[in-house]
Amino acid sequence: MHTVTCFKCHRQFNIDNTVIAEQLEELKKEGARHYPIECPHCRKVNKIALSQLTAQPRRRRRRRQ
Repeated sequence: MHTVTCFKCHRQFNIDNTVIAEQLEELKKEGARHYPIECPHCRKVNKIALSQLTAQPRRRRRRRQ
């Protein structure tokens, strides 16, 4: 899962990895640099760089107590 923040309404939403994998193949064939995704809240299209989608998400470190 990748979390995206909408640039217009600033709400977060998730993108499933299976959807990303399907779209990446098509976009790389076309030579695109961005993946357009519609915000489910405000319906504004957000452009996400393909380099962000291919990068591994960072994991949060657990705090030592």
